[in-house]
Amino acid sequence: MHKQKKEIKDNQTVISCLRKQIAFSKHTQKPVTDLDQFISLPRAISDASVQHLKGTKSNAMKVIKSTYKAVFLSSLPVIDESVQSNVILEGMFLINRIPLSSHRTFSDYAEFLFNRWIVKSHIQFKAQEIHVVFDHPNRNGTSPKDIERSRRIHDFVSEKTYKTVSSHVLLPTNWRNFLNVRDHKRKLVNYLSYQFYNTVTAEISKP
Repeated sequence: MHKQKKEIKDNQTVISCLRKQIAFSKHTQKPVTDLDQFISLPRAISDASVQHLKGTKSNAMKVIKSTYKAVFLSSLPVIDESVQSNVILEGMFLINRIPLSSHRTFSDYAEFLFNRWIVKSHIQFKAQEIHVVFDHPNRNGTSPKDIERSRRIHDFVSEKTYKTVSSHVLLPTNWRNFLNVRDHKRKLVNYLSYQFYNTVTAEISKP
């Protein structure tokens, strides 16, 4: 009986809301469908002032993991020797590796990443193809991630402004501060992309 009374009350509330919505539609001369969304972004991810709601990645990961259990592996899959696999590497994760003290130039750093991730992946997984994927902000229009980045802008202290990132340029003394400058990170990504491509091309063209 309690459950039935609750359902009846809920239905009455819904009917009342619909009546008010129809009355407001007539008053404003706007279709009911236009009243369902009051802001340009979904209410699930933003508030009335179009500010994105914040949340932790760990909580989102728990939801995804509980929903799609099959895609989360506790260990690397065993690859048969006869199987040629494809490997996709997260490029933005790679560049968070701080250069070693022995690295002096961006060329040294690029060579280190190539040997550590590209060559090792080829040997370990017998990869036929290796793809390194980097972020490209604003390439496909504004995203929630781009808006959140703009809200986190701070005046990061960098020992110098890098107009270019090339092989013979000396590495910064503070890697984190260097990456915190968005323009620096984009130039580094562009440099590493071409460097990886040129290195592979040179290896393939060898007799």
